[in-house]
Amino acid sequence: KTLKYIAQMIEQLGNSPSSIVKVEKKPIHLFFWVSNFFRNQKNPDSPDRAADKTAPNYQKRNAEYLISLSSLLIPAYKTPSPRSLPHNQVVDMAQSVPPGDIATQPGTKIVFNAPYDDKHTYHIKVTNSSARRIGWAFKTTNMKRLGVDPAAGVLDPKENALIAVSCDAFAYGQEDTNNDRITIEWTNTPDGAAKQFRREWFQGDGMVRRKNLPIEYNP
Repeated sequence: KTLKYIAQMIEQLGNSPSSIVKVEKKPIHLFFWVSNFFRNQKNPDSPDRAADKTAPNYQKRNAEYLISLSSLLIPAYKTPSPRSLPHNQVVDMAQSVPPGDIATQPGTKIVFNAPYDDKHTYHIKVTNSSARRIGWAFKTTNMKRLGVDPAAGVLDPKENALIAVSCDAFAYGQEDTNNDRITIEWTNTPDGAAKQFRREWFQGDGMVRRKNLPIEYNP
């Protein structure tokens, strides 16, 4: 923040390509004359310049400005702790790291077998293979026919969960099943967050990964 502020203030010196600005690294002692200093650099004939006897220390050598950092008015900046930020900002910072891998068994698809006169249930295993705690959630393309229980949760590193995927009775061959699938999404949980799933983890700017598991219906 300090360097960015200095750069912004230096731009006010003018656009002379021959000007070089150097900043001395000295202990910072804040003064209140920086605005006059930069204004006077742009207007060297300003009457305020002669009257300003407390202007910051600087030296001019062949269009080279040597500015003492101790003379600059640098706004005090304190990095906020995660506890002092709104919850959604904490999520964004904690989720800036890409989520690691998960493993599902089966790994590529879910298969249901006929007959489809009754409800079918198939269990899949989800394992957090990463080194960070993750929040996960399932979606389906056909909520009328397909169900997932539990539909969301939290897994610690190397922990696993058994998920029940159900298929309600339907008229096989008379309904379109080509696009049926379930999708698992997962994201890193915020550091220090309780092990309790929160939908808002997926609603911010944090990185979210997805894995599709198509549904196959055997006749």
